[in-house]
Amino acid sequence: MATLTDAQKNVLEQYLASGESVLEVRASNHSLIAVTDRRVIRIQESEKGDRDQRIIKSNFFTGAGVTGVTVNQLSGRSNDREAVFFGSVFVVVGMLTAVAIDSGAGAILGVALSVFGIAALWYGLSNGSSGEIEVVVHKSDDSDVTFDLNSSEAGVASAISESVGAAHSP
Repeated sequence: MATLTDAQKNVLEQYLASGESVLEVRASNHSLIAVTDRRVIRIQESEKGDRDQRIIKSNFFTGAGVTGVTVNQLSGRSNDREAVFFGSVFVVVGMLTAVAIDSGAGAILGVALSVFGIAALWYGLSNGSSGEIEVVVHKSDDSDVTFDLNSSEAGVASAISESVGAAHSP
């Protein structure tokens, strides 16, 4: 379980029912997801103009209506495709500009475009995501609930699956 700051603990405790126990939690600067023995609680905090905004979503996974869980974990690393594409375009355009414009200004412009393209390529190749997890809690009335998690939140995915199973044990 992740370590929460006192402020995050206070926020979470406001939304827990009496006797509800937290099994797993993941928190960042402006969001928190907690798995309890009854439900998943998602808390998002942001600023909207000059006011603070807090959005709380809670999804229960106890009861006869819940029929199961699917956890789809994508491993590996994906690149930022847009940055790679535009970086490649800028490198090619920069090289063509340097060759096509037969002057010092053309060479400078071509080199500048190529350098910008190389920087975008480097960014796109180094700043992709390192895997994602999709957890779907299936319900009999087809009102499935989906949680999209980062690869670092595998503990949250496991806790959701375990909690649904425990809520429906014989």
